[in-house]
Amino acid sequence: MKTKLLAFFTFLLMSSMCHAQMNVLYNFTNGGSPYGALLLSGNVFYGTTYNGGINNQGSVFSINKDGSGFKDLWDFKDSASQSNGNANGEYSYSTLVLIGNRLYGMTYEGGANNEGVIFSVNKNGGGYKDLWDFNSPTGYTPYGSLLLVRDKFYGLASSGGANNNGCVFSIDTNGTAYTDMYDFSYASGYGPRASLVCSGKSLFGTTLYGGVAGNGTLFSIDTTGNNYKIKVNFSNSIGDYSYATLILSPNGTRLFGTAQDGGGGYGDGAVFGVDTDGTNFKDIVDFNYLDGEEPVQVILVGNKLFGMTDYNAPPYEQGNIFSVDTTGAGFNIVHNFEATDGSYPYWGNSLIALGDTLYGMVDEGGTQGYGVIFDYINSPSGIDNISSNNAGISVYPNPSTGKFQLKIDNGQVTMNSAVEVYNMLGEEVYSSTLSTVNSTLSIDLGNQANGIYFYRLISAEGNMVGEGKLVLQK
Repeated sequence: MKTKLLAFFTFLLMSSMCHAQMNVLYNFTNGGSPYGALLLSGNVFYGTTYNGGINNQGSVFSINKDGSGFKDLWDFKDSASQSNGNANGEYSYSTLVLIGNRLYGMTYEGGANNEGVIFSVNKNGGGYKDLWDFNSPTGYTPYGSLLLVRDKFYGLASSGGANNNGCVFSIDTNGTAYTDMYDFSYASGYGPRASLVCSGKSLFGTTLYGGVAGNGTLFSIDTTGNNYKIKVNFSNSIGDYSYATLILSPNGTRLFGTAQDGGGGYGDGAVFGVDTDGTNFKDIVDFNYLDGEEPVQVILVGNKLFGMTDYNAPPYEQGNIFSVDTTGAGFNIVHNFEATDGSYPYWGNSLIALGDTLYGMVDEGGTQGYGVIFDYINSPSGIDNISSNNAGISVYPNPSTGKFQLKIDNGQVTMNSAVEVYNMLGEEVYSSTLSTVNSTLSIDLGNQANGIYFYRLISAEGNMVGEGKLVLQK
């Protein structure tokens, strides 16, 4: 009997280790400090660091999904000189964007004006190109990442523009046609630190300061640069100072985000949800000293939000990974960082979910103290439990290596209905307008990274009539 009990408890222990296990895939050295989220293409992750590299000005790197084969692809080196050819950017907070075989991102400083650049580089590290040098009159020092919508990038500059409070900008993917679309002011909110997300023809983002209470805003603006609207004025009672990028629900009607401070009287930050029209604001989690402090960006997986905090109570004090239902129920500390597996996730660090595994980076901790790349296997959490509404809609094959067939037999679908596909960060990666009804549409995501994508079918009248997930496995 003792033998059987020992075997049983050993089985339980091994099951727990298999289904809830933190693994450090890579310890950064020589500066490091990774920011943003990882980008997966095939079985390879790509990312950026703010420090480190040969010149200690940051780098672009790649690493296999299993943690092997780390490569320093590009080392930023900038002397801010237009004459000597070394003005190529420095200090990147950016999550990369992949188009074909080229990676795109931004740096916070450097370039011809020492105010940041938009760059591209081949996946093998060759062919680096400075596409745009930011400047004070039209916006500079971007903290966030580029958002690709169809054939154009959109982004936020934290400073510069007409009022020197930052701006919303757009630029063609080849580096031409840069446009300062909107200049922030104190009343509208200013000093953005995050990135944009897109739903239909609307861009959504946050500012760190300004608005009614001076504690930042959540705003929308058309992709044309018109119709700027404040949806939420942050305040201490609901959460303030939103550094992190918003996440869009698959049906495109609700936004989720974090405030670094304030919320519910504790003052340690909050997770919130709000409809895209600015109604139904919900304070989902109010953090306190025990649950964690200063939450960074969340991701949405099914009906759960996953995120990290920058700090928590003793004995850990290094931050944690948490999950919570979108209703606010079921808050759970998934993992407490312990220095050796990472410390103090920064506001730019974000998780990604692939199947039953979370992947992420933190900018401190690890064996060298310069941050880590990690995975966390936690299949009982429901990471892969993503619901869909597919009446009259079927997708095959799913998973696919790139091409999906969307068969549509839905009475609400008419000509000029739209199909939109978004990645886990809420970025639109595909869109098409139907020219016939009751048809089969071919969706090609071959140029996107492996992972989970969400599609939605919008009627010509603007109603969401179908949604679901696409799994890309090359």
